[in-house]
Amino acid sequence: MMFNLPPDLQFLNRLLGGLHPVITRAALLRIALWCFVFLCLFHIFMPAIPPHLPYQNMMQEQVITPLATSTNDLRWSRLDTTTLPPNSLLWVSGSSHAIYQTGGDGFSFLPSLVTAHLPNPPKNFLNLKMATRAMDNYTAVLDGIARQPSAMVVVLNPFWVLNEQALFFKTNLMNRGVDYWANVHDWPLIPLTVSPGNMLWSFVGRHYAPTAQAYDILKHLKQHGAAPTQRKPKSKSDFTKKSRISYNQSAMFWIINRNLKGEEITRFNTNDWQATVMGLNNPAHHKWSEHLLRRTFTAISNSNIPTLVYVAPLNPAFEQLATDKNYQQVINRISQIATEHTSSNLRVITHIPRNIVRSITFKDYMHISDAGQFDDYLAKQITPLLQTGEE
Repeated sequence: MMFNLPPDLQFLNRLLGGLHPVITRAALLRIALWCFVFLCLFHIFMPAIPPHLPYQNMMQEQVITPLATSTNDLRWSRLDTTTLPPNSLLWVSGSSHAIYQTGGDGFSFLPSLVTAHLPNPPKNFLNLKMATRAMDNYTAVLDGIARQPSAMVVVLNPFWVLNEQALFFKTNLMNRGVDYWANVHDWPLIPLTVSPGNMLWSFVGRHYAPTAQAYDILKHLKQHGAAPTQRKPKSKSDFTKKSRISYNQSAMFWIINRNLKGEEITRFNTNDWQATVMGLNNPAHHKWSEHLLRRTFTAISNSNIPTLVYVAPLNPAFEQLATDKNYQQVINRISQIATEHTSSNLRVITHIPRNIVRSITFKDYMHISDAGQFDDYLAKQITPLLQTGEE
């Protein structure tokens, strides 16, 4: 029997010429059954692989349990640690909680500094997502509520929380989002953003050990297998060329093609990027982001979990920029929405006292290298939450 093989594989006909396979329904059924059996065995006997999470070692050294996964990890947030212990404090934040160590490449984390000022230090859990957008923040809050902490601290990023140009950062969000958005209020997010692959992950993939641990397995093999190949670091120009058509970087697409008229973005430093992103905020176009912020406040209120929500402070130097007017509009809108969602377990702070902000050493317009008096200030705001959570 001759097989219809590509020209480069025709030599296999000589090796397989003696075979006379007969394809029947029974044969296909046997193949499917054996495939199912082996898939089940892989699931049952798959050894547990230690999780590989961003900044994991640094957080553990500071007695913080990380919850967020890498942007390339299909899980989006870790699947274990589903119910948090008593006296647990869950932080939902972005990069404003990572304090850059001067002269080094590591971070200290704000929750560990705050805990040092608390009379009864809680067990800290940190869901830190860099470049947190409105949909990321809302889903992280829903994820946190599902874990039932004693109290929560939620940080709003003023650059992104009401920015319609980018409602989410990476598409692995939808793998978890489909679980949390399946309700009468959030269901439109599913047909608008969720793919069949996201649905398959939600219903099957995250429950199947080899796929649920795929990222950990890959990292484990790289660390314990053959020496990894040295990759040439990506230059800024490489990043820029890719970002021109990147679906995952929609804000950058608009900045390059609308603001810069196609000019290279390599001349941008962090301050330039932040100022330009703030300039994208337009109160007339805040429909979806405002809806998500309202849903965030409503979910917290309904959870009865004592929660502090605050807007990350900005470097006072930002006041000198033309886009400071956009920042003021964002702050005023958050304040207005917060007044519409008052509850006994929710407190929203949009303005950090000026003397506290001036004590902070900023690396750029938002990221910090020294917390100054900010950690002590936060500890005073958080202490009543923990006391309420113990009642």
